[in-house]
Amino acid sequence: MLLSLPEDLESFIRKQDAPTLAGVLLELAGEHDAVLRRLARLQLTEKPDRLAEHFRKVLARWRRGATEDLDENETRAFGQSLQG
Repeated sequence: MLLSLPEDLESFIRKQDAPTLAGVLLELAGEHDAVLRRLARLQLTEKPDRLAEHFRKVLARWRRGATEDLDENETRAFGQSLQG
C-alpha cells in the first residue's frame, strides 16, 4: 500500500539528491526486470550508434513477426522512444 505523503510525489522526488535517487533506481533495477531494461535503454542514449542498432534489431524482429518475446512495457517504451 502506498503511504500518503505530505506533498505530492513529484515535488518530493525532485527534492532528493542524486545519490539517493541513484540508490533507489539501482535497488528497483535489481528487483524488476522492466526497470533494468529501461535503464539499459537509457544508457544507449549516450551512444546513438548503439541505440540505432538496438532499434534496427527490434524492428527486424517485428518485421519477421517475432513479437512474442516483446512484453507490453517494452513495446510501449519502444514506441515512446521513437516519438522522442
